[in-house]
Amino acid sequence: MLAFQRFLQQQAAAAAAEEEDHEYDVLVEQLVQRVAEAVLVGDRREALQQLRDLLTGSSGAKAQHTFGTVGFPVMLHQVRERGEGDAEMLQMALECLAASVGGGEGGASGEAAAINAQQLARTPEALPLLLALLEQGPGGVSDFYARYHTLQVIRGLAAMAPRQLQEAILGAPLGMTRLMDLLGEQEVLRNEALLLLTQLAGGSADLQKLAVFEGAFDRLFGIIREEGLLDGDIVVQDCFQLMAALLRGSPPNQLMFRETGFLAQLPTLLRLPADTGLGGGAAAAELAPQKAANLVAAMDVVLALLPPAGADPAAPVCASAAENRQALLQRGLLGVLEGLALQRGGAPDEGVRAQALLCLAALVGGNRLQQDQLGALSIAGSGGGPPQPLLQAVLQAAVAGSSAAEQLAADRLLEAYCAGNHAGQAALAAPLLQAGASPSPDSFAGFLLLSLGRQGSLEEVAASARAAAVLSHLLGAHPSMRQQLLELRISQGPAATAAAPPWPNGAASFPGSPSGAPLMAVCASHLGLLLTKLGGQPASAAAAAGILRLLLPWLHACPPAASAFLRAVAQSQPFLVDSIRGSNACRGAAASGHPLTRGMLALLLGLCASYAEDTPGIPTQAQLLGAIASQIGQEQYQGVLDALQQHVAAVTRDAAAGSSSHALFAGGPSCSPAFAGFLQTLVAEVRQRASGGPPPPMALPAPPPAPAAVAAGLPLPPLQPPAAPLAPASAPGLQPPLPPYAGSASHSPRSAAHHAAPPPWVPPKPSTPSAAAAPAVFNPTAAPTAGAAASRSAVPSLFPSSPRGAAAAPPAGPTHSFPVPPRPIAPTAPPPAAALPSSGEVQQLQAALEALQRENERLRADCASLTDRLRVNGSSHMHAEGEAAAAAADAAAARQQLAAAQQAAAEAEVAAERARADAQTAQAAARKLEMDLEDLSAAYSNLDAHAGSLQSQIEQLERDLAAARQRAGAAGPAGQPQQGGGSGGGGGVSEEEVQRRVEAARQEAAQEADEAMGDLLVCLGQEEAKVARLRERLQSFGVDVDELLADIVAAGDAGEGEDLL
Repeated sequence: MLAFQRFLQQQAAAAAAEEEDHEYDVLVEQLVQRVAEAVLVGDRREALQQLRDLLTGSSGAKAQHTFGTVGFPVMLHQVRERGEGDAEMLQMALECLAASVGGGEGGASGEAAAINAQQLARTPEALPLLLALLEQGPGGVSDFYARYHTLQVIRGLAAMAPRQLQEAILGAPLGMTRLMDLLGEQEVLRNEALLLLTQLAGGSADLQKLAVFEGAFDRLFGIIREEGLLDGDIVVQDCFQLMAALLRGSPPNQLMFRETGFLAQLPTLLRLPADTGLGGGAAAAELAPQKAANLVAAMDVVLALLPPAGADPAAPVCASAAENRQALLQRGLLGVLEGLALQRGGAPDEGVRAQALLCLAALVGGNRLQQDQLGALSIAGSGGGPPQPLLQAVLQAAVAGSSAAEQLAADRLLEAYCAGNHAGQAALAAPLLQAGASPSPDSFAGFLLLSLGRQGSLEEVAASARAAAVLSHLLGAHPSMRQQLLELRISQGPAATAAAPPWPNGAASFPGSPSGAPLMAVCASHLGLLLTKLGGQPASAAAAAGILRLLLPWLHACPPAASAFLRAVAQSQPFLVDSIRGSNACRGAAASGHPLTRGMLALLLGLCASYAEDTPGIPTQAQLLGAIASQIGQEQYQGVLDALQQHVAAVTRDAAAGSSSHALFAGGPSCSPAFAGFLQTLVAEVRQRASGGPPPPMALPAPPPAPAAVAAGLPLPPLQPPAAPLAPASAPGLQPPLPPYAGSASHSPRSAAHHAAPPPWVPPKPSTPSAAAAPAVFNPTAAPTAGAAASRSAVPSLFPSSPRGAAAAPPAGPTHSFPVPPRPIAPTAPPPAAALPSSGEVQQLQAALEALQRENERLRADCASLTDRLRVNGSSHMHAEGEAAAAAADAAAARQQLAAAQQAAAEAEVAAERARADAQTAQAAARKLEMDLEDLSAAYSNLDAHAGSLQSQIEQLERDLAAARQRAGAAGPAGQPQQGGGSGGGGGVSEEEVQRRVEAARQEAAQEADEAMGDLLVCLGQEEAKVARLRERLQSFGVDVDELLADIVAAGDAGEGEDLL
C-alpha cells in the first residue's frame, strides 16, 4: 500500500511539473505573439519587458526552449528595425537574445542555451546583423547599452557555438575590424571585447592572423601601458591572455611579434625591482594578488612563444619557437626567470614561482648548452642563507614545494634538464649510488634518498612518490642504472619504522649504503598503501602516478626488476588485479578511478606478465596472463588501455597546440608529452602481449659477478671452492633455498645468515671403488617429493579474488645437478615373524633392489665424472673469463667512443659544408634583395617626382585663380562683371571655373598619388614577405642574418667610397 502511495505521489509530481512547463510555454508564446502583432508601441514594449524578466529570472531555463522555437524571428525583426526608433525596445530585444543563449547576466548556460545558440548561429541573417550593430557610423547604433548587450549575445554564441561564430566573422565584411575597433571604445565595451576576442582567437588560426593584421599587438601594449603595466587591474591580465591566445600555435604571428620588437620588451616587463617582493627575504613585501595574476599571465605569453615544457627531445622543434627561445635568451630571460622562481626563495607567490619554473623548463628543454648552463648555476638561499646549487633548490621545490603547481613545475624543470642530457644524468646519479651511511640533506643525492624513505601519513608517502618521479628522470644515466637501483637500500624515517612491512630477507645491502629496505620494496609498499589504506583520499591518485612513473620505465625490458617487484608485492597485501578492477581492498581508490593512473596500473601488470622471470616464489608469465583473462577480462583490460590512450593523446595534442598552463596546474595526475609518448609505446607492446602475442625480446641477464664492483673498476673476489654440500630438498626439516633478490650483486644462495650448511657427515664406505667416488645426485627436474612440491607450488598470491594455490606451478627451469651426501640408513628392529614376506616375494624384491643398485651406481659414476670435469674447467677458466669479460667491456666502450667521435666528425663536416652552401645562398639572396630594394627606391623617387610635378600644377592653378580674382575685382567697379564662362570682355576665366579646375586637378593628383602609393605598398608587402621567408629559411640553417646584412651594407658603403674616389 505504501509503495502504491509513493507511485501515485511521483505521478502527481510529474504531472504538476509537466503542467507548469506547459504554462510557461503558453506564456512565452503569448508574449512573443504580442510583440509581433500588437498595434500600439506601448503594448509591444510591455510584452518585451515581461519576456525579458521571464528569461532572466529564476525560471528562465524553463522558458528558453519555447523562446528558441518561436522567439528568434520576432527578436531579430526588432533588431533589424532598430526597435522602430525606440532604443529601449532594441535593448530589451537584445537582452532577450543574450539570456536565451546564456550570454546575459541572468541567462542560464544549460542544455537549452546550447541548443538556442546553435540555432541562432545557423540563422543566416543573425550574425551579420549583430556585427552591423557594432559598426561606428550610420550602419551601427550609438546607444551604449545596445552595443553592450550585442557583445553579450556574441559572447554567448562564442561559448556555445564557437565554430559557427568564427565562420560568420570570417565571412562578414570587416567583421574582425569592427571587433578590433572596440578596443578603443569606452572601458566597459573594451573589456567585453577583450574577453570576446580571447574566446574567438583560441581555435581559429585565420582569426588570429586577422587580429594581428588589424594591429592587435600595438593596441594591447598600449592598453597595458595606460593601465600601469604590471601594477594595473584585471584589464592587464586580460590583455596578456589575449596576447597569448594570438601567439599560441601561430608561427606567422610569432614572427610579427618578434620582428616588431614586442618580444624584446618581455624580459624587461617581467624584471621586478627588489622592493616589490622579488628575491624573498624578511623585508620583502608580499605581491598584490592582481599583480601576481598579471605576472602569471605575462609568463603565459612567454610559454606561448616557446616549445612545450617536457617535450620529447627527439621530436622536431618548430623553427619559430627555436628562434623565439634564442631571442629571449639573448635578452636575459634566463636570469629573470631564475630570480622569480628560486633566487632567495623566489617571488613571494606560489603561482608566480610555479609559472617561472615552467618557463625555465620550456627554455632549457632540448637545448644542451642551456642545460649545462643551468646545471652550473648557484643561487642565494632564502633569508640570507649560503648559496646552493640551482638543481638542489629545484629538487627541494619538486619534493617539498608549497603547492602542487610548484611541485609539478619543478619536476618538469628537472625532466627538461635530464632529457637527452646523459652527462647531466650521470653526474646526478653517481653520488646517489655511492651515498654514505648518513646521507646529507644538503646534497642532491642525500636529499633524494631521505625523501624516498619518508613514510607514514599521506603527506609523507606523497613526498616519497614525488622523489620517485624525480628518480625516474635519472634512469637513462647509463645502461646498468636500473640494475644498480635494484641493489639500493633506503633508510626509513622514524615515523614509518613501526609501520614498515616485512622486507625480503634475501636482499643484500648496497656497498656503502645504510641498512634499510630495498628501493623496489619501498615503492611496492607505498603503491599498495596508496591503492588500499590511503586510496580514498583524492591526493593519493597523483602520488600513485609518481611511483608508477618510476616503476614503468624501470620494469620495461628488465626481467630482474619485474621479478623483484613481484617478490616485493608478495610481501604485502596483493593489489594488482583489484586496483584495475576497483574491487575488494581497492574499492573507492582515487587511482582506480582516474584513466591515467588506472591505465598505468594495467601497464604495470602487463609488464610483469611480459618480463617476469621463471623463478620460484613469484607467479609465472602464464599465470599473470591467465589472471588478466579470467579475473579482469580481455574486454575490460583492453578498455582500460583504450582510455589511457585517449588521455595521453589529449596530452600530446594539447602540448602540440601550446595549451595554457592553467590546464596543467588544474590538479590531479598528469604526465609530460615525453612520458605520454613512452606510454603510447608501452600500450602497443602490452596490448599485443595480453592478446596472446609472443613475449617481447628481453636483454640477456647480467653476469654473475657483482655489477657494481665491475662498474666501479674494483677487482673481482677470488673464486672459492664450494662449501659443504647442501642437503637434499626432500630431507625432513629443511626448505629449499629462497630465490635471490633480483639484481642483488652481493647475494649468494649459500648465504651463511639464512642457508647455513649442515654439519659434515661422512658417508658409509661404498661397496665398490666406483661407487665410493660418486656422490648422490638430486635433479630438480625429476619428480619432487611432497615437501618440495608444496614449497614450489606456494606462489605468493597477487590475485586475492582467486583461491590460493589454484594457479599451476611454474614450469621447471634448466636442469642442474647438485652433489649431496647419501641419506644414512638408521638401524631398525627386525619385524615380527607374521609380517615377513614369502620366499617368492623376497626374491622379487631382491632382484628389484639389485637393479636399482646397478642404476644408482651408474648414475653416481656419471655424476662423479661430470663433477670432476666441471671442477677442472671451472678452476682454470672462470678467472680468465672474468678478465676476458672486463677486457671485452673496455674494448667495446673504446669502440663506442671511437664510433661516436667519427660520427661527430662526419656530422661536423656535413654541417660545415651545409653552412658554406647556406652562406653562398644567403649572399646571392642578399644581393637580389639589395637590387630589389634599389628598384623600390627608384620607384619611390619617381613617385616623389610625380607628386612634385602635381604640386607645381596645383600652385600654378592657385596663382591663376588669384590673378582671375584680381581681374574680376578691377572690372567690377567699371560695371563689366564677368559672366560665368562668357567669351566677351577681356576673355578671362570666371572664378567658379577656376575653382572647378583646381578641384579637378587636386582630385586627379590625389587619385594618382593614392594609386601609386597603393602599388608601392603592395610591392613593399611582397618584398617584406620575401625578406621574412628568406630570413626564416636562413635562420633555420643557423645563419646569423643580421651579421650577414651588416657585412653586405659595409661592403656596399666601401664600394660607394671607392666610386667617389
